Amino acid sequence: MPGAITSAGAIGLWQLLAGYGIIFLVWLQPQVRKFWLAASLVFVMILFVPGAVTRSTLFQVLVISSDRTPVMLIQDRGQVALINSGDNEVVNFTLIPLLQKSGINQIDSAIATGSERDSEGWTSIVGKPIPIKNFAPLVENLTQSLSQSLAKSGASIDALKLNQTKVITSQTQIELIHQNPNLLRLQTADTSWLILTDTSPTQQQQLLTNSVLIPKLKAKILWWTGEDLTPQLLEAIQPTSAIASNRESISDATFKQLQSAKVDFYQTSRDGAISWTNNQSSNQTQLQALKERQDIESPI
Repeated sequence: MPGAITSAGAIGLWQLLAGYGIIFLVWLQPQVRKFWLAASLVFVMILFVPGAVTRSTLFQVLVISSDRTPVMLIQDRGQVALINSGDNEVVNFTLIPLLQKSGINQIDSAIATGSERDSEGWTSIVGKPIPIKNFAPLVENLTQSLSQSLAKSGASIDALKLNQTKVITSQTQIELIHQNPNLLRLQTADTSWLILTDTSPTQQQQLLTNSVLIPKLKAKILWWTGEDLTPQLLEAIQPTSAIASNRESISDATFKQLQSAKVDFYQTSRDGAISWTNNQSSNQTQLQALKERQDIESPI
């Protein structure tokens, strides 16, 4: 049953030692054994409270390495949003372990921008003991198995609508700004993202003929699926950073364009997961490849 299992997330060495210390004290010391209930309460607090405090202050966006569909996990001071799930392999070997390690026991908002081929990943997530509160696909017509799984879990379904902004956490909102090809604009605090999936150079040129759309293209971070970018589209977006979620390397022409425009470039197949964090005290944001971080704080 959803909620029957609660994950405390990754625990530190001091928590492990303190927990075992309490167990041995209760076991070996008769005087302490009289206060087993209080000791149990302290044990639970040691396991759960530090992680809960961290999650209550953390504002992080994590772009997860996935071959076919861009996948993003957003943690916003205890609220959790997931954009795309990837396929079954990504769900079972990357996403679910990440959620468990992070101590995440519920997804507040789920956004599905992928194709029908990725519905198997969502079905796998819904079948796990991590409930989804609100599910927002780009299309009304879901596969039968996914619809049944969502209905059984009690999740509400609210499809994304063109040019309507949807709040997914207290500091994050998303808007579908174009369909076929699908373009989404994501806002995390003061940082704007443009999500571009499976868009050919010909389609990119067509997008630039839409005078209403052009102002919405400008974003600080471009997140796309690695297709060739036209110089005109890159000029319209004016990103300072770009993230490619794909298996193959981007073309030399696109890479040179990014270099010429002094755009910081990341690729999940090369750099692993990409982390965006917002420092609340200094009001500064940071984009970093987690392959650069091998410490215990890394979430994956």
